[in-house]
Amino acid sequence: KNRSFMFGALSYGLLYAGEMIWLTASSFLMIDTMGLSRNSYGIAQIPICSSYVIGAWIMRKGLVRLGYEKLIQTGLVISCLSTVVFLASGYP
Repeated sequence: KNRSFMFGALSYGLLYAGEMIWLTASSFLMIDTMGLSRNSYGIAQIPICSSYVIGAWIMRKGLVRLGYEKLIQTGLVISCLSTVVFLASGYP
């Protein structure tokens, strides 16, 4: 068993699962619960969709500079830190 492959596959799978949950639930949450119009919801998704494009570009550049394993570790640290900041912000 290749530890590097398993580490990368597990981390990517967990991060991707969070994205899929957001894509599935966000329309109900933002339109039904928060009362956003459909147009406002569409506009609110622009930064999220843009982040996929920008993230892919950064990954391509980062892979050349850092290598696969270091890039995955850096991404996980950023993801964990952003989760801590979000939870510490006291958002209901």
